[in-house]
Amino acid sequence: MYVLCDIEWATNEQEFICLTQLSASKVNEKWETIDSYTSLIRPQNTSFEKWDQVCYAGASIQDFKRAPTSYTVLSEFEQWLSDDDIVLWWYEDSHKTYHSIHNLIFRTDPPFKHITLLDYIPSYLLDGKLHHANPYRLAQKRDIPVPHNKHVSKNDVITMQRLLTGIKFPQRLLLEPPQPIPESKAFTETDYPYQYDEDSKLLHKRGCEAIPEGHKLVGHIKLEKCIRKKLRPCPLCLAGEMKTVKREMNREMLSRTQYIYVYSPTSSIFHRYDCGLILSADEILGCGYYKTALNTDRTPCKVCNPTEEDELHPRLSDNVRNNAGKKKKIAKRDLDRHEKRAVARYTRASAERKAAIASGFSSEEEKRDVYVLTQPEFSFWAGNGYSTFHLRHCPKLVGVTNLRGFKQYSSARKAGFTPCKQCKPSPKHDTAISIPINNRVRKGETVEDIRKLCSEQGYYSVYNGHFLTIETPVGHWRINTQTQPIQVDHKNVALSGANASYHRQHREFLSLTDTFRYIDRHDKNLMSSQTSTNESDDET
Repeated sequence: MYVLCDIEWATNEQEFICLTQLSASKVNEKWETIDSYTSLIRPQNTSFEKWDQVCYAGASIQDFKRAPTSYTVLSEFEQWLSDDDIVLWWYEDSHKTYHSIHNLIFRTDPPFKHITLLDYIPSYLLDGKLHHANPYRLAQKRDIPVPHNKHVSKNDVITMQRLLTGIKFPQRLLLEPPQPIPESKAFTETDYPYQYDEDSKLLHKRGCEAIPEGHKLVGHIKLEKCIRKKLRPCPLCLAGEMKTVKREMNREMLSRTQYIYVYSPTSSIFHRYDCGLILSADEILGCGYYKTALNTDRTPCKVCNPTEEDELHPRLSDNVRNNAGKKKKIAKRDLDRHEKRAVARYTRASAERKAAIASGFSSEEEKRDVYVLTQPEFSFWAGNGYSTFHLRHCPKLVGVTNLRGFKQYSSARKAGFTPCKQCKPSPKHDTAISIPINNRVRKGETVEDIRKLCSEQGYYSVYNGHFLTIETPVGHWRINTQTQPIQVDHKNVALSGANASYHRQHREFLSLTDTFRYIDRHDKNLMSSQTSTNESDDET
């Protein structure tokens, strides 16, 4: 039986090696998991405790310090293996490292056969796409979903498994020696996904129409290396992707450090380690003490508002970041009377607006009135030039133009209108909860979907099986994932600080995607206004 395996290891100043993680998965002929083994490994001594190394990703320092030793993990792993198992590594270096550690500990060679997958994959992937890289990159080029956090052995095994499944790699090929890549299909530098124009000093995606003919191009495989070299992206084909990748690189780097306060060398402001504004920096430095940050002659960020008290709160374990658990669909629930009214208003308004759009509008004034009348947050309507306000079903509302909408009975009265004597509006009709008109139910959504959106925007998220908490630089949001419509609680960190209490939003949503879009739009607008204030203060 084949066993997909991955290890991570740390090195000290003497270049000695110590294993930090091991994960393996026994698979059937369809690459489906039959059994699995995974474990963290305790550092051999303090010389290996450089916690910013990528091999310590996926868990807290305390988790690694409490983990079993290399001797225990390797013994358990080899007892878990069967005599006829064949271990599949992605890189030959992984097997060599395991072999070396095993010899050092047990004075014998590992008691299993092994195969290096990277010897077989390139000759099989002749689809014109990238075919000689790590499994994350190969999967990305083929739109195969894989775990977000790299350098975690368990995730690396899952990624190998999904890639092999996605490309339908037949296990029978592993019974023969690996085949060479045909010369006609060889991957040359001109096939690299990124091309650097040495004449214009711009980095392009391969095939970009903005690349001038005759210019000298240098190929690059990894965008991360181009970012580290500070190559300038083409504004047409690569600026957005490079910004996204840079934010992800910075987020991953920050997750490996123990910094509490971070800053860019070119900025006069310092931030908390979880502030989203720092993720776009070209270079990030940091420290663990508030006074040290102040001694750099920088001022605290007005968005994340770092304080000396942040030193007293330990950073959350990074493995929580990806602890999404199994996919769980949103369950429907019983609605209270306010929620039932919100659903009824949304359903009616959505149907009326679709019908009106299909029929067309005779004027911009008619279109504006229809949009006001089909706004689900309004319970009362009145027309400018009229003295009364009405409920939606009131026949006297027919033909009224220049409409205004009100959520509250008191608001309509304060505006100078009197209640209609026919439909008899009253405070009991007030809008307590509304559902935005642009919402819709999206089938098949899961918590993992919204966490992926959070990751793409650099937002921190935690899921405990009931509530999904999203933290942006200016707000904390708590989503009840077991409700439909979806209830959301919020606290404004930019205004009230992290110790503020949650309050229930007066609107609900029909899908996680619409919930996230509202959160993202709300907080980006707030961040934009806060950033403008910071810049004005700096100029002053």
